[in-house]
Amino acid sequence: MRYHAAMRRCQFCKGLVPSSCSACPHCDRLVIAPASGAARLARNGALAGTAAMTLMACYGAPGGYVDDATEGGLDSGPREEECDMEESVSVVEDDMLPITIDGTFADGDATNYGTCGGSGVDLVYQWVPPVAGTYRFEVTSAADTVLYLRTMGVGSCGDELACDDDGGTDFNSRLTVDLGLDPIYIVVDSYNGDQLAPFSLTIQAQ
Repeated sequence: MRYHAAMRRCQFCKGLVPSSCSACPHCDRLVIAPASGAARLARNGALAGTAAMTLMACYGAPGGYVDDATEGGLDSGPREEECDMEESVSVVEDDMLPITIDGTFADGDATNYGTCGGSGVDLVYQWVPPVAGTYRFEVTSAADTVLYLRTMGVGSCGDELACDDDGGTDFNSRLTVDLGLDPIYIVVDSYNGDQLAPFSLTIQAQ
């Protein structure tokens, strides 16, 4: 049986150097001895730590949300609600239930955000319940939808009454809410900026 001496590569000419030699037999340059096992572990640990810090600086700590909503990326998850009711608000005048409203996210603006999400484009509807009672609001779309209701505050967004992300079929939204006779805002939102599909909003009494 033939035994071969351990070899390593010269860092200059890439030639093979016996482990017993301190100089490369091909280029006569001093070859750096490989680090000991403990030294390699320490060096690799330091490199891993640096890589982890770099990743966290770019993408956030594990388990956190990355707020890239303005870039049309992934939804940034639950946060403080936001609103801008200066945008176009469609008034729903029909009071014969059920009501079906067809729209498309391509016509919306990315100005509102519910406590359960919705960093994409949205459309806002104003509606007055015909009688006090329990109502179901449901959005169906090929897009990933978010649905939330707000009271009509004077000079503000009002208060959020309810918010839902995936309570409907697939990635659609559904809310069941007890309402009085006060007008409300219905915000049909999308999960992120890539959702521009048509949708249908249905309102019916329970």
